[in-house]
Amino acid sequence: MKMHPPHAPLVSGLTRRSVGLTQAHRELIRLLAQAAVNNYLHEVEVAETAQQPDPGETVAAQQGEAQR
Repeated sequence: MKMHPPHAPLVSGLTRRSVGLTQAHRELIRLLAQAAVNNYLHEVEVAETAQQPDPGETVAAQQGEAQR
């Protein structure tokens, strides 16, 4: 297999260097990853909140048990 030097075009004018990730690409990937993590943490928080009993309902249940 013939190896092309780094400056040789691969496809219609693109070079190995021109198809690499730029700093802007890396920053975009980092921002998207951070947004995905933040979204996941928010969903976990919402799910945990939904599983917790309402404090008012807990007090009413405890008072009902105390009256028995």
